[in-house]
Amino acid sequence: MGNNNNNKKKTKKKRKKKSLRPVTDPSCHIRKDGHLISTIHNLMKAIDTVKRDESITHVEQTMKLNNLKESLNQHGGLQAYQFASKLGEERHGKQNTSKWVLKQLNKLITRPSIKDERVQLLDVGALQNNYINQRSWIDCTAIDLNPCDGTVRKADFLTFTDSKKFDVIVLSLVINFVGNAEKRGNMLQKCRRLCKLNGYVFFVIPVACLMNSRYLDDNLINEIFESLGFVNLSNHTSQKLSYKVFQLQIENPKLN
Repeated sequence: MGNNNNNKKKTKKKRKKKSLRPVTDPSCHIRKDGHLISTIHNLMKAIDTVKRDESITHVEQTMKLNNLKESLNQHGGLQAYQFASKLGEERHGKQNTSKWVLKQLNKLITRPSIKDERVQLLDVGALQNNYINQRSWIDCTAIDLNPCDGTVRKADFLTFTDSKKFDVIVLSLVINFVGNAEKRGNMLQKCRRLCKLNGYVFFVIPVACLMNSRYLDDNLINEIFESLGFVNLSNHTSQKLSYKVFQLQIENPKLN
Protein backbone atom coordinates (compact mmCIF):
# COMPACT_ATOMS: atom_id res chain seq x y z
CA MET A 1 0.00 0.00 0.00
CA GLY A 2 2.78 2.38 0.95
CA ASN A 3 4.59 1.73 -2.33
CA ASN A 4 1.41 2.38 -4.36
CA ASN A 5 0.90 5.76 -2.64
CA ASN A 6 4.50 6.76 -3.35
CA ASN A 7 4.09 5.85 -7.03
CA LYS A 8 0.94 7.96 -7.27
CA LYS A 9 2.71 10.91 -5.69
CA LYS A 10 5.61 10.59 -8.13
CA THR A 11 3.17 10.44 -11.06
CA LYS A 12 1.40 13.57 -9.87
CA LYS A 13 4.70 15.42 -9.56
CA LYS A 14 5.69 14.49 -13.09
CA ARG A 15 2.35 15.67 -14.49
CA LYS A 16 2.64 18.90 -12.56
CA LYS A 17 6.11 19.57 -14.01
CA LYS A 18 4.87 18.90 -17.52
CA SER A 19 1.97 21.33 -17.16
CA LEU A 20 4.29 24.08 -15.99
CA ARG A 21 6.45 24.00 -19.12
CA PRO A 22 6.00 27.22 -21.10
CA VAL A 23 4.34 26.82 -24.48
CA THR A 24 5.32 29.41 -27.08
CA ASP A 25 3.78 29.90 -30.49
CA PRO A 26 5.89 32.20 -32.68
CA SER A 27 3.31 31.97 -35.46
CA CYS A 28 1.24 34.71 -33.83
CA HIS A 29 4.24 37.08 -34.06
CA ILE A 30 4.89 36.05 -37.65
CA ARG A 31 1.27 36.77 -38.53
CA LYS A 32 1.56 40.22 -36.93
CA ASP A 33 4.75 40.96 -38.88
CA GLY A 34 3.14 39.77 -42.11
CA HIS A 35 0.00 41.83 -41.48
CA LEU A 36 2.05 44.98 -40.85
CA ILE A 37 4.09 44.48 -44.03
CA SER A 38 0.91 43.91 -46.04
CA THR A 39 -0.76 47.00 -44.54
CA ILE A 40 2.18 49.27 -45.36
CA HIS A 41 2.38 47.82 -48.88
CA ASN A 42 -1.28 48.67 -49.45
CA LEU A 43 -0.93 52.17 -48.02
CA MET A 44 2.08 52.93 -50.25
CA LYS A 45 0.18 51.69 -53.31
CA ALA A 46 -2.86 53.76 -52.33
CA ILE A 47 -0.68 56.88 -51.99
CA ASP A 48 0.78 56.31 -55.44
CA THR A 49 -2.70 55.73 -56.93
CA VAL A 50 -4.03 58.99 -55.45
CA LYS A 51 -1.02 60.90 -56.78
CA ARG A 52 -1.80 59.70 -60.31
CA ASP A 53 -5.58 60.20 -60.09
CA GLU A 54 -6.45 63.05 -62.45
CA SER A 55 -10.21 62.76 -61.84
CA ILE A 56 -10.09 64.46 -58.42
CA THR A 57 -9.41 68.07 -57.51
CA HIS A 58 -6.17 69.24 -55.96
CA VAL A 59 -7.97 69.80 -52.63
CA GLU A 60 -9.43 66.27 -52.65
CA GLN A 61 -6.05 64.81 -53.56
CA THR A 62 -4.32 66.69 -50.73
CA MET A 63 -6.92 65.51 -48.19
CA LYS A 64 -6.68 61.89 -49.31
CA LEU A 65 -2.87 61.96 -49.31
CA ASN A 66 -2.77 63.51 -45.82
CA ASN A 67 -5.10 60.81 -44.48
CA LEU A 68 -3.09 58.01 -46.06
CA LYS A 69 0.22 59.45 -44.87
CA GLU A 70 -1.18 59.84 -41.35
CA SER A 71 -2.26 56.19 -41.39
CA LEU A 72 1.18 55.21 -42.69
CA ASN A 73 2.86 57.11 -39.85
CA GLN A 74 0.53 55.50 -37.31
CA HIS A 75 1.77 52.11 -38.48
CA GLY A 76 5.38 53.23 -38.12
CA GLY A 77 6.12 54.02 -41.78
CA LEU A 78 8.98 52.46 -43.71
CA GLN A 79 11.06 51.97 -40.56
CA ALA A 80 8.34 49.73 -39.10
CA TYR A 81 8.19 47.83 -42.39
CA GLN A 82 11.95 47.22 -42.29
CA PHE A 83 11.85 46.19 -38.63
CA ALA A 84 9.00 43.74 -39.27
CA SER A 85 10.87 42.29 -42.26
CA LYS A 86 13.99 41.82 -40.15
CA LEU A 87 12.03 40.15 -37.34
CA GLY A 88 10.42 37.85 -39.87
CA GLU A 89 13.86 36.73 -41.06
CA GLU A 90 15.04 36.15 -37.48
CA ARG A 91 11.99 34.09 -36.57
CA HIS A 92 12.61 31.91 -39.60
CA GLY A 93 16.19 31.23 -38.55
CA LYS A 94 17.54 34.30 -40.37
CA GLN A 95 16.56 32.77 -43.68
CA ASN A 96 16.84 35.39 -46.39
CA THR A 97 17.42 35.37 -50.10
CA SER A 98 21.17 35.96 -49.71
CA LYS A 99 21.63 32.24 -48.97
CA TRP A 100 19.92 31.38 -52.25
CA VAL A 101 22.02 34.01 -54.09
CA LEU A 102 25.26 32.59 -52.68
CA LYS A 103 24.26 29.05 -53.57
CA GLN A 104 23.53 30.10 -57.17
CA LEU A 105 26.71 32.17 -57.45
CA ASN A 106 28.83 29.20 -56.41
CA LYS A 107 27.32 27.31 -59.36
CA LEU A 108 27.67 30.14 -61.88
CA ILE A 109 31.11 31.60 -61.22
CA THR A 110 34.56 30.74 -59.97
CA ARG A 111 35.47 32.63 -56.83
CA PRO A 112 38.18 35.20 -57.60
CA SER A 113 41.46 34.67 -55.77
CA ILE A 114 42.59 38.31 -56.06
CA LYS A 115 40.89 40.94 -53.89
CA ASP A 116 40.88 43.53 -56.69
CA GLU A 117 38.85 41.12 -58.82
CA ARG A 118 36.07 40.56 -56.30
CA VAL A 119 32.50 40.11 -57.53
CA GLN A 120 30.81 43.52 -57.63
CA LEU A 121 27.34 43.00 -56.15
CA LEU A 122 24.54 45.56 -55.81
CA ASP A 123 21.87 44.63 -53.23
CA VAL A 124 18.78 46.81 -53.71
CA GLY A 125 16.45 47.44 -50.77
CA ALA A 126 18.82 45.76 -48.30
CA LEU A 127 18.04 45.58 -44.58
CA GLN A 128 21.73 45.01 -43.89
CA ASN A 129 24.85 43.91 -45.76
CA ASN A 130 24.02 40.24 -46.19
CA TYR A 131 27.38 39.48 -47.83
CA ILE A 132 29.80 40.90 -45.29
CA ASN A 133 31.05 37.41 -44.39
CA GLN A 134 31.93 36.87 -48.07
CA ARG A 135 33.89 40.13 -48.39
CA SER A 136 37.03 38.20 -49.37
CA TRP A 137 35.41 37.52 -52.76
CA ILE A 138 32.29 39.73 -52.88
CA ASP A 139 32.36 43.53 -52.81
CA CYS A 140 28.76 44.35 -51.83
CA THR A 141 27.10 47.74 -52.28
CA ALA A 142 23.90 47.59 -50.22
CA ILE A 143 21.40 50.41 -50.77
CA ASP A 144 17.97 51.38 -49.45
CA LEU A 145 15.72 54.45 -49.38
CA ASN A 146 15.71 54.50 -45.58
CA PRO A 147 18.59 52.40 -44.20
CA CYS A 148 18.15 50.87 -40.76
CA ASP A 149 21.71 49.56 -40.63
CA GLY A 150 25.09 51.30 -40.86
CA THR A 151 26.30 48.91 -43.56
CA VAL A 152 23.59 50.10 -45.97
CA ARG A 153 24.00 53.20 -48.13
CA LYS A 154 21.06 55.63 -48.41
CA ALA A 155 20.06 55.79 -52.07
CA ASP A 156 17.09 55.65 -54.41
CA PHE A 157 17.70 52.90 -56.95
CA LEU A 158 16.04 54.89 -59.74
CA THR A 159 18.48 57.79 -59.30
CA PHE A 160 21.42 55.70 -58.06
CA THR A 161 24.73 56.26 -59.86
CA ASP A 162 28.11 54.58 -59.48
CA SER A 163 31.43 54.76 -61.23
CA LYS A 164 31.29 51.06 -62.00
CA LYS A 165 28.91 48.46 -63.37
CA PHE A 166 28.02 45.36 -61.37
CA ASP A 167 28.55 41.66 -61.90
CA VAL A 168 25.46 40.89 -59.83
CA ILE A 169 22.31 42.85 -59.02
CA VAL A 170 19.96 41.50 -56.36
CA LEU A 171 16.38 42.72 -56.69
CA SER A 172 14.70 40.78 -53.90
CA LEU A 173 11.19 41.68 -52.69
CA VAL A 174 11.65 45.24 -53.93
CA ILE A 175 9.72 45.71 -57.14
CA ASN A 176 6.47 44.50 -55.55
CA PHE A 177 6.75 47.41 -53.11
CA VAL A 178 6.54 49.93 -55.99
CA GLY A 179 2.91 50.78 -56.76
CA ASN A 180 3.56 52.58 -60.04
CA ALA A 181 3.84 50.29 -63.10
CA GLU A 182 6.00 52.80 -64.96
CA LYS A 183 8.48 52.95 -62.06
CA ARG A 184 8.61 49.16 -61.93
CA GLY A 185 9.53 49.15 -65.60
CA ASN A 186 12.14 51.84 -65.00
CA MET A 187 13.69 49.71 -62.25
CA LEU A 188 14.15 46.79 -64.64
CA GLN A 189 15.67 49.10 -67.26
CA LYS A 190 18.00 50.46 -64.57
CA CYS A 191 19.15 46.89 -63.91
CA ARG A 192 20.19 46.61 -67.55
CA ARG A 193 22.13 49.87 -67.41
CA LEU A 194 23.97 48.95 -64.20
CA CYS A 195 24.67 45.31 -65.05
CA LYS A 196 27.86 44.23 -66.79
CA LEU A 197 27.57 42.22 -69.99
CA ASN A 198 27.26 38.55 -68.92
CA GLY A 199 26.39 39.77 -65.42
CA TYR A 200 23.43 38.45 -63.42
CA VAL A 201 20.19 39.73 -61.93
CA PHE A 202 18.72 37.75 -59.06
CA PHE A 203 15.01 38.53 -58.99
CA VAL A 204 12.66 37.54 -56.16
CA ILE A 205 8.94 38.33 -55.98
CA PRO A 206 6.08 36.99 -53.83
CA VAL A 207 4.12 34.19 -55.49
CA ALA A 208 0.95 36.06 -54.51
CA CYS A 209 1.92 38.88 -56.90
CA LEU A 210 1.80 36.36 -59.75
CA MET A 211 -1.24 34.39 -58.59
CA ASN A 212 -3.44 37.40 -57.78
CA SER A 213 -2.54 39.69 -60.67
CA ARG A 214 -4.76 40.08 -63.73
CA TYR A 215 -1.80 41.23 -65.81
CA LEU A 216 1.41 39.65 -64.56
CA ASP A 217 2.44 36.02 -64.65
CA ASP A 218 5.63 33.99 -64.66
CA ASN A 219 6.01 33.95 -68.44
CA LEU A 220 5.48 37.71 -68.77
CA ILE A 221 8.30 38.41 -66.29
CA ASN A 222 10.64 36.31 -68.43
CA GLU A 223 9.48 38.10 -71.59
CA ILE A 224 10.09 41.54 -70.03
CA PHE A 225 13.64 40.59 -69.03
CA GLU A 226 14.27 39.05 -72.46
CA SER A 227 13.20 42.33 -74.12
CA LEU A 228 15.96 44.01 -72.10
CA GLY A 229 18.64 41.61 -73.32
CA PHE A 230 18.52 39.09 -70.46
CA VAL A 231 18.25 35.32 -70.67
CA ASN A 232 16.44 33.34 -67.98
CA LEU A 233 18.88 30.80 -66.52
CA SER A 234 16.86 29.30 -63.70
CA ASN A 235 13.53 29.39 -61.88
CA HIS A 236 12.57 28.18 -58.44
CA THR A 237 9.29 28.57 -56.57
CA SER A 238 8.78 28.02 -52.85
CA GLN A 239 5.47 28.19 -51.04
CA LYS A 240 5.60 32.00 -50.89
CA LEU A 241 8.37 33.24 -53.19
CA SER A 242 9.36 33.03 -56.85
CA TYR A 243 13.14 33.02 -57.48
CA LYS A 244 14.65 33.80 -60.88
CA VAL A 245 18.18 34.22 -62.26
CA PHE A 246 18.77 36.23 -65.43
CA GLN A 247 21.99 36.88 -67.34
CA LEU A 248 22.57 39.96 -69.52
CA GLN A 249 23.70 38.57 -72.88
CA ILE A 250 22.72 41.44 -75.20
CA GLU A 251 24.14 44.78 -74.08
CA ASN A 252 22.07 47.07 -76.31
CA PRO A 253 18.82 45.34 -77.24
CA LYS A 254 16.41 47.02 -79.67
CA LEU A 255 13.60 48.19 -77.44
CA ASN A 256 10.13 48.84 -78.86
